[in-house]
Amino acid sequence: MRNILTPSPLEEFTATFQETSSCVFLDTLDQELNSQSDQAIRTDGDDWQSWLLQNFALHYTYAGGGTCFSYFHEDLWEWIWSIRPGSRPNPFVAVWSRETGKSTNAELACVALGHRRIKRYILYISGTQAQANDHVGNIESALEATHLSVVDAALCKRRLGKYGQSKGWSQSRLRTRSGLTIDAVGLDAFGRGAKLENQRPDFIILDDIDKDHDSELIVQKKITTLTKKILPSGSPDLAILAVQNLVHANSIFARLLDGRAEFLTGAVMSGPIPAIKELTYVKPTEGRIKITGGTPTWKNLDVKRCEDLIYDIGLTAFLAEYQHDKSAQQGAFFADLWAESVLVLEPFVVPRSWPIYRSFDYGYAKPFSVGWWARADGDVSPTGHRQYPKGTLFRIHEWYGWNGKPNQGARLNAEDIADKIVDIENRTPVLQRRVRPGPADSSIWDGPPNNNIATQMSSHKVFWYPVDKGPGSRVNGARLFRELMTASNKTPMTQAGVFFFRTCDQIIRCLPQLPRDPADPDDVFTDAEDHNYDEARYMMQWKPVPVRSTPTVGMY
Repeated sequence: MRNILTPSPLEEFTATFQETSSCVFLDTLDQELNSQSDQAIRTDGDDWQSWLLQNFALHYTYAGGGTCFSYFHEDLWEWIWSIRPGSRPNPFVAVWSRETGKSTNAELACVALGHRRIKRYILYISGTQAQANDHVGNIESALEATHLSVVDAALCKRRLGKYGQSKGWSQSRLRTRSGLTIDAVGLDAFGRGAKLENQRPDFIILDDIDKDHDSELIVQKKITTLTKKILPSGSPDLAILAVQNLVHANSIFARLLDGRAEFLTGAVMSGPIPAIKELTYVKPTEGRIKITGGTPTWKNLDVKRCEDLIYDIGLTAFLAEYQHDKSAQQGAFFADLWAESVLVLEPFVVPRSWPIYRSFDYGYAKPFSVGWWARADGDVSPTGHRQYPKGTLFRIHEWYGWNGKPNQGARLNAEDIADKIVDIENRTPVLQRRVRPGPADSSIWDGPPNNNIATQMSSHKVFWYPVDKGPGSRVNGARLFRELMTASNKTPMTQAGVFFFRTCDQIIRCLPQLPRDPADPDDVFTDAEDHNYDEARYMMQWKPVPVRSTPTVGMY
């Protein structure tokens, strides 16, 4: 199969012929249309809403009358309409719910910029070539809209060769007489060696480039293709539009949102926009799930429509596709167990009979994590709460050593960390004189006995016990973590579980989005932001050392 991004042999062959009398009429027609294209059809004085309603009213009006733009549609079109020739705007990243018109607006952006003669060469990038072809097919249909084809024939007519054949108009390419070229590019095809022509694209759209089951390897390959082959090919006035809903916690768009991505920095971030903000719902014993609260972000996705979607596709799929709920997305290690309404508790007074331990996972360039845990004794229940089996763990406090950007460490040395731990335990009422040393990553004992991380911290009165990191310990820890979560989700509880105080916001942020290891589905992916997960896992795997009758030495 020939390269879809280069002229066919027939096109190259016919291009070498000298002009003949049989093509004079066609050349004259092309010149007339191109002359029309050079006239000021940019409609710079028009507003985007009038242009859309004039040309594509069916997309943007309700059957009963009135326009159907939401605030995030307006933000996108204000950005599109602000683009000028020769300028390089900040990229626009739209992370919207399904059924909010992401692709429709991206496709019509191509038409608008072509009609206004702002952009000349557009790449429409999708995850697969078939998807990209479909989007370009939709743009072709939009160009054939009755009103637009009358007012801007040069844009809507196919560019012709000397002998009347369509020049570069195919399933994957549109070339109009106004000089606009739109190429469909699938990351799957591009990864196999396709190349762009010498012309440099001045508008690139990334639409549906993430897939539900993309492994870490596939995500990295896509990022490499984008950052080393496609995006650098752009012109100096390149504009970039990226649209997608979140499909999993380690996807390209998830990385763009939380700052892990090292490209498209400075982008205008629109989202994540859920179908319903602050969604609440009830699951009756019988009948359909009912939405009890929240604000729809778009009239076309009102409460009734969302309830119908839940009925049709199921709650898990709705939360993932329409609410960007990472805990419900495929690929998340705890997707089937993480229920924030159950596992996350408002802080309560920890009974004095419950011991409190701390656990630790060290990091410097990567984050470190310190967790403080209360262990239920099975006899005393906090006032107003249910009975918790003996051994149930409660994460009551935490300190996450990051610089505010996901998976980037605070770069503190061991002694500074130890001093801060002591300060936290002295100032936090629930921890004062109650904390017992707990487990830590055994790697902190690596190095000379008199100068390793554990020794440095002990010199500042912070002590740890090494956790077992033998063969199979990671998988066993993951299994135990899931068992505790499973126990917590049962009412009444019959076995020890695990819960998290709502104030422990970092582990609540990280746990639901931890992806599975594509090489080992029984473990989390180790390159993900798993530091507080590891620290929590140490606590679950560790067996507390019997407490002596005297206070623990060296804690303060």
